[in-house]
Amino acid sequence: MANIKLIAIAIAVGVVAFLGLCVAVAEPKDTTYPPDSPPDLRYDLRYEEIATSYDVVKDPVQPDEGMKFILMHFRFVNDNVEAGVRLDPKYSAWKIVSNGVEYIQHWTTYTHPDRTTASTLYKGGQIDDVRVFQIPEGDDTDSVHFRIDIYGYGDPINIQKDETLL
Repeated sequence: MANIKLIAIAIAVGVVAFLGLCVAVAEPKDTTYPPDSPPDLRYDLRYEEIATSYDVVKDPVQPDEGMKFILMHFRFVNDNVEAGVRLDPKYSAWKIVSNGVEYIQHWTTYTHPDRTTASTLYKGGQIDDVRVFQIPEGDDTDSVHFRIDIYGYGDPINIQKDETLL
């Protein structure tokens, strides 16, 4: 019985180590790439405050008490990742940071009428999409910073902001 527990622990440690190696984390504002290095992936975005979000099955959804919705419009262009970049929730985590607090996308992102169903962005491709987030009512969208974690790639992906895309 003790051997089975040791094997289970060894497998768990191996899985955690493997997952740690497979995460490509991109914080575009704090990139470690030289400014003149060509990007693998370029993006631009803008935020819009919205009163309600939408669920295709239900009535409009109100934000939680003390919070407001913001809609992030974005465009990504894949310049250099030959195998493609998975932007769906299974392979990426979309987050924003507002006044030092990190927020994940709101569930209504998945049912928002402007959301695309595309999941892989291949080299040379471009995608426009939206994400819904909640932030405190007093926070300004100018103080919001975007962060995305893309999983499943051995080497980090050089993601750079390109303000000419939108």
